Amino acid sequence: MTFWNEEEKLTAPALLQADIHRIQTELTGRFPESYLEQLSEQNGGSVVFNAVSVDFENTWSEPGAQPFLPFTFIQPLSYDVYQLNVGTLSKLGENTPTSKRSESGR
Repeated sequence: MTFWNEEEKLTAPALLQADIHRIQTELTGRFPESYLEQLSEQNGGSVVFNAVSVDFENTWSEPGAQPFLPFTFIQPLSYDVYQLNVGTLSKLGENTPTSKRSESGR
């Protein structure tokens, strides 16, 4: 199955194991192997489809229709890109178990 949109190919730095390790350490989690395999093929860019099916209702989907989320692009994975976007993660994660754990000092 074709995954990357060859007509809109992104030129990004190669995926580096050091960056993966550093990001995973800071997030205290691991990326799925399938995600890393896909990025080792091409580190980010436009994909050939425009949405993914999900099993929860959301504001993107029409009531009664198969729920979906838009999905057209994957950001390159590098420590520099992570640093540019980590503030967004912090804002979105204000009510996550990780943020509550850090607030309580555990």
